[in-house]
Formats: sequence, structure tokens, C-alpha cells
Amino acid sequence: IDELRGKIDESLAKFYQNPRSIITPAAYHSKKYIVLGAVMNKGVYNFDRPLTVIEALARAGGLQTGLYGRDTVDLADLGRSFLVRKGQRVAVDFERLFQHGDLAQNIPLEPEDFLYFAPASANEIYVLGQVIYPGVVAFLPRTSVMSVIAAAGGFSPEAFRSRVLVVRGSI
Repeated sequence: IDELRGKIDESLAKFYQNPRSIITPAAYHSKKYIVLGAVMNKGVYNFDRPLTVIEALARAGGLQTGLYGRDTVDLADLGRSFLVRKGQRVAVDFERLFQHGDLAQNIPLEPEDFLYFAPASANEIYVLGQVIYPGVVAFLPRTSVMSVIAAAGGFSPEAFRSRVLVVRGSI
């Protein structure tokens, strides 16, 4: 803007004594930010006005959602999501922001920021053994062992119900 103002003032100096022009941009297109991960519209967005994390997510169409049973759930793992600015992670607690409404976490974005909403698909529970439908069940916050067994159709008649094994991490 300063460079353009200087050139215009220089050109106007041929016709006016000490011209002073004012430049007001209508839109900024050179500054950008990136939103990737479990959002509806991933991509690079123009930083055309001051934005916060919530506004950037809204421009990206919000978090991806899916069905779990009869409930609609977000397909993003907010605990593993992050904001990177100039190569450094910025301390933003996305769980507090989106699940508890803590607007102190709704910080302003800066040009070249990178927002990543980690997909929740990595949060899977494998139910094996004597259940009706062995397989994969989605992990949700506050998931209990009984709710996972129920999601797998419940115990089969041959199940030894007092011997349930929970394995955390890799088998």
C-alpha cells in the first residue's frame, strides 16, 4: 500500500504541489490461511479481513459429521487438532472452544496460519470375541465398555461375561 501510495503521489506531483493520496484496499488476496483435515471444504482461503478460529472453520463449511447409531457425531478429534503459526504450534484447546463454549480459545488468525482438524477415524475400538457382531466401533468421549459391547450387538450365548479384556494401545 505504501509503495502504491508513493507512486501515485509521485505521478500527481506533476500536477499538484505536495499531493497526498489515501489508499484503502477493498479486498486482500495475497494473504492466505489453510484449513485441512476433517472439515467439509478443505483448502487455502483468502485472508480478506480479520478472522478467528470459529470464523475460519465456518468458512470451511464446519466439521465433517457422520451417523453413530441414531446420533449425528463430529468426525474430528478435537483433542488432536492443532493450529500452526510460523512453524510453531499455537496453544488452542479446541475441545474447550467447541464443546464447552470457551471463547477465550477463539483466537484471531494471522496470514499463513495452518488449521488442522484431525480425523476421528483413528479413534476406533476393535471388539473381538464372543459378541454378536465383532468388528470396529467408533470411539466417542465418555465411551464405556458396556456401550461398546452393546454397539457390537451384545454378548453371544457362549460368552464368558466375567472375563472381558480391555487392551489399550497395540495388540
